Amino acid sequence: MSRNKLAFTITEAAEATGFSADTIRRAVQAGDLPARKPKINGKQVNRLVILASDIEAWLSDK
Repeated sequence: MSRNKLAFTITEAAEATGFSADTIRRAVQAGDLPARKPKINGKQVNRLVILASDIEAWLSDK
């Protein structure tokens, strides 16, 4: 996994971990992998992002 990125989209997280995007989505929906919709200039973005530290913690539980 890239140490330069702080956060990943679901697609990026899938590519970085080798899991499918569906697996990442299921982990987010189950509450096993925290994800957020960030705000940019006070407006909420309609895209989930997952912090690199959360991905690393999730992977260590696998």
